[in-house]
Amino acid sequence: MSIEASIVPAGVPDAGEILTVQRAAYLTEAQHYRDPFLPPLTETLDEVVAALSGPTIVLAA
Repeated sequence: MSIEASIVPAGVPDAGEILTVQRAAYLTEAQHYRDPFLPPLTETLDEVVAALSGPTIVLAA
């Protein structure tokens, strides 16, 4: 099975999906360390949007 993807700049419309993936990715870490307050789990949508205004963030589309 072959999956093709392109690397493209992430934008504000991607913020919700980025936040969802980020939280899913750090959930195991939070469980391992018994710390639900790891910064990637407490970041808000507004903070992700602000991060997208800084250096270029890319995603596979």
